[in-house]
Amino acid sequence: MEIIIPDDYQDAVRGLACFAKLADHTVAVFNDTLKDIDALAERFQPAEALILIRERTPISETLLDRLPRLKLISQTGKGTSHIDVAACTRRGITVAAGTGSPYATAELTWALVLAATRRIPQEAARLRAGQWQTTLGTGLRGRTLGIWGYGKIGSLVAGYGRAFAMRVLVWGREGSLSRARVDGYNTAVDKQALFEQADVLSLHLRLTADTRGILAADDLARMQPDALLVNTSRAELIAPGALETGLRAGRPGFAAVDVYEEEPILDATHPLLKLDNIVCTPHLGYVERDSYELYFGQAFDQVNAFAAGTPINVVNQKLGNA
Repeated sequence: MEIIIPDDYQDAVRGLACFAKLADHTVAVFNDTLKDIDALAERFQPAEALILIRERTPISETLLDRLPRLKLISQTGKGTSHIDVAACTRRGITVAAGTGSPYATAELTWALVLAATRRIPQEAARLRAGQWQTTLGTGLRGRTLGIWGYGKIGSLVAGYGRAFAMRVLVWGREGSLSRARVDGYNTAVDKQALFEQADVLSLHLRLTADTRGILAADDLARMQPDALLVNTSRAELIAPGALETGLRAGRPGFAAVDVYEEEPILDATHPLLKLDNIVCTPHLGYVERDSYELYFGQAFDQVNAFAAGTPINVVNQKLGNA
């Protein structure tokens, strides 16, 4: 099959052990991200199969109309909200998606907690600039870790907090609260209490129509002036502009984020990058070798199964067997 893999920022895919699974196919890998629909249509024109790296490139009906050769979209991970699956189904295009892994994102979340509370990025940069010990960080032991959303990632982060002798406080839907109580964690009385009590508050919610903008400016205003907000989930969970405004106002006092409304960010004028009380990373949550081998290995298996006439992990069930 003619396969195109877009958005491989680090040119990492061809270096994975699992890339050998595509030896019988013709593969083109692109390292940049295109936003213009005309440019995307031209680039994807030869593709019989697209292998997508998470949600980096949306696949709309307008784009699909211009890809007559496309037969398969093989997704890394399980998310398909960026794909118009119904439009694919109408055109006979199979969409296949594998499973996810929570560990890499949970680990990065905790790395951001430590980096932000101990001011590691700022101190490392200032040491290179000839300065020595310019800030005073904050320890975690005995402080309160707030978890909003107790799913696979949230539960792992809660466990890290427990290992650091933090008081863990969970909020979310009833399923989250029930699971947290079974695991021995305290649950907040309400959302307001979570924001008021958390010294570190980490978001672990799926982005849906109901959760878009669910964290508003008045929620942030309830946080303490020395509190830290961490977001490794989705930027759109926070109302537009609310985090920047809150950080400038000093509530919360600090933030650490790995996700943005528009990615990739290739312009250093992004407003969050101008603030000294935030640690920003370029969506590294799942970006490590073990996750890549898992995600791409599944995506390549999906291509080979489709080519063999026995598709697997099919999202639009009318076109194949799961």
